[in-house]
Amino acid sequence: PMSAGTSDVYVEAVGYISVDTTTVTVTAPGMTMANRTVGSGLQDFSAVSLGATLPANDTLVIASSDPNILVAPNDGNTLGSDTLRLTGQTTSFTFYIQALEGFVGTATITSSAPGFTDGVATATAVQPGVRIRSVLTSSTTLSGNDIIWADVGPENGAGSLSELQPVRAGAAPLTVTFISSAGAVASLVTQTETNDTVTAQIAPNTANTPTALSAGGVELDPLTAGTSDIYVEAPGYVSVDTSTINITAPTINMVNRTVGAGLQ
Repeated sequence: PMSAGTSDVYVEAVGYISVDTTTVTVTAPGMTMANRTVGSGLQDFSAVSLGATLPANDTLVIASSDPNILVAPNDGNTLGSDTLRLTGQTTSFTFYIQALEGFVGTATITSSAPGFTDGVATATAVQPGVRIRSVLTSSTTLSGNDIIWADVGPENGAGSLSELQPVRAGAAPLTVTFISSAGAVASLVTQTETNDTVTAQIAPNTANTPTALSAGGVELDPLTAGTSDIYVEAPGYVSVDTSTINITAPTINMVNRTVGAGLQ
């Protein structure tokens, strides 16, 4: 069997009547992939399932119809291209879909291999978003610093992230700006500065800024009583969240006393 279809198989011989014909139907196992949505400048995990084991000497080819949406190996650290070739005697393969920065649109992802029917899925690149995380709603002027961070993913059109996705392989680290609207109330701290505006980076194949000050993260330092809006910004990203912290100052109480002259 070479390809899907039907063929009539019969025999002939000189001086003989051919008395039988057999029809053979050949089917080709299929492939399936799920549609994926990826934020611009980010990458997302995907997979293709085969209806049979890929033969040892054959190659699975995964291709994108648009050069702004790439397919890449599943290590998460390799810049993709418009075509990915995979081998191995298995019924499933995993890979990454990467959307280039600034691109919003759709590509057709096709998987093909000899003897299989093609698999087809859609990859859609959308506006990415960035949000602030781990900001307490309340604190006091005597409290210690708290670590905060930012994460990224596709913006869902309703002011939030649909999921977290890492910055794509091959991109430069994403610089995220942390902002405190009232720096005298709540200051932002990094390893090198304390200010109402500081920056941290999201490395490729990572979906958030570091979650430790020693690793390049950001802390929030409650200073005085009041409220401050804490939010983040990044070039090409929509800021999808603002957290407000309310800082109170502990009180000192004394009672009135009456003391006789010469007494205590």
